[in-house]
Amino acid sequence: MAIDALDELLVEDQFQATLLTKLQVIQLVVNLIVTLRFVNNIRREFRGILKSEITASPRDVQTFVVDRITHSDRLLQHVSKDTALRKEIIKTVVGNTQKMYNNLICNIDLSTTL
Repeated sequence: MAIDALDELLVEDQFQATLLTKLQVIQLVVNLIVTLRFVNNIRREFRGILKSEITASPRDVQTFVVDRITHSDRLLQHVSKDTALRKEIIKTVVGNTQKMYNNLICNIDLSTTL
């Protein structure tokens, strides 16, 4: 089972807490992969489980953003007329992604993979 962006669930509506409780129960019987940014309250819930930090290099992010601009008619329409805007978008996105990173939290039953 894979859950992406667990940290983006709203804490206020208690859905995140309920889901975390359920995940703790099923992690004993299900292979579980969860992605999230560094959030202490969630990381505490997965203490003692295999964790791997995943980060994108600034060059990776830049390549991704340039590709998205190139393949999005809507974005391309705006930035083709304004190269300064294109550069600013790329610079801003690359800069903002350096302020965050994702964690991959895995619960892998090695007996089933050997």
